Amino acid sequence: MNKNKLSVTNLLCALINKAEINDIKISPTNDTKKLSMTLRVEPEIKQFYEIQADNLGVSLHDFITMTLRSVMHSTLPQVNTEIDLCIERFLEVFKIHSIPTVDIPRFIPGCNILLSDLKNPDSLLPKMTEEVFEQTSKLFSVNLKWLKGVADNIYERYNRHYDSLWYKNPEQLIERLNHHRLKGKIVEVLILTTTETTDQIKSSSYKDYNENDSALLPINITLKVTDNKLRYTYYERFNTEAWNYTPVREVLISLLTYFNKSRITYWNLSLSEKAFSKFNKLNIFLSDIIRSNGDNRLISFQDFCEETPDNPELKTLRNAGFIFEERLKNYIPTNAQM
Repeated sequence: MNKNKLSVTNLLCALINKAEINDIKISPTNDTKKLSMTLRVEPEIKQFYEIQADNLGVSLHDFITMTLRSVMHSTLPQVNTEIDLCIERFLEVFKIHSIPTVDIPRFIPGCNILLSDLKNPDSLLPKMTEEVFEQTSKLFSVNLKWLKGVADNIYERYNRHYDSLWYKNPEQLIERLNHHRLKGKIVEVLILTTTETTDQIKSSSYKDYNENDSALLPINITLKVTDNKLRYTYYERFNTEAWNYTPVREVLISLLTYFNKSRITYWNLSLSEKAFSKFNKLNIFLSDIIRSNGDNRLISFQDFCEETPDNPELKTLRNAGFIFEERLKNYIPTNAQM
């Protein structure tokens, strides 16, 4: 039986189970400080590598290092240039939002992009003007620098188009909601929690985060915006705050009161700790996170808005009522008043 001829690198690469390797920083030179690794192998393996090293005229240590580096470079994704990335990301952001390539010119009118350009990167590149980048960034609420291939985070920590600090400025969140609704868009509010936060909320075990023994319980507000005219959906991310910080709960419940009175749909999505960490790093599309986690509405936040004896946030509700009356009530659209 004939054996397939495979290099050492190919054999090792075939054994590697690719993990998340996006955070590896590769030095362009070999002058970085070397770190020691202790290897214990069978005698025949050591003998094999000694023969190979001797044949190349290098030390055993150098040959093993060369082999491992070769495997690493063969496994890591190819590094693209900024120009390659901006073309790739421009097309990717439409694909991620389920927009067919043939429909792209319809989303950025006036930019003179033809269907034939979308087939050929060399033809598309001259059309990638600042206006195209700006329009695309705004369409999907993504980071302009990411779109241009010069940043890794898909979303900005603090959005250029609105104040994402909803706890400090709940009025800005409401203004953003009303901005979309006045344009005829459908807006839903997603309240994202980790599984730990979800468990704590459901067990009514609350502590103020200023207490030294209290771990932060992250909670995030994200808007799901559907544009029926252009027929696509995108997400706008606001800041992640701590549920177990009493003022955060007060502002959140005042916002829930506003949502109820303005007939705005809101629901909970509980993410695993790993998924929430990815979400907070801003380097994964929100649509991917939400799609992969499904619609698991584990917490009925509506319960915290009801003045009943079994509401564990009854005291918070009363303080939230003051915030609503003094700061948010006047934002309710006239046709939504009950």
